Amino acid sequence: EDAVQEEVNEAVETLTQKITQARLIGDVNGDGEINTGDTTAVLRASAEIVVLSEYEAGSADVNGDGQVNTDDAALILQYAAERIAEF
Repeated sequence: EDAVQEEVNEAVETLTQKITQARLIGDVNGDGEINTGDTTAVLRASAEIVVLSEYEAGSADVNGDGQVNTDDAALILQYAAERIAEF
């Protein structure tokens, strides 16, 4: 019985760690929301004013084409304005 509980505890811990590491696609600045701040971050990266971290870039590439550019910024802005419901 203790062995089974130990396995359950380990599984819960592993799942919790994976959930914690998951990113919210579109939340480039990591504030937990998808808003115009995220659009600004993508536009600044597109203009080569800033360089996004690997995590930020993964959140910024909302169209999944492997690039972070103005197409992603436009989609994030549309989502923030509630013009689209998903990426």
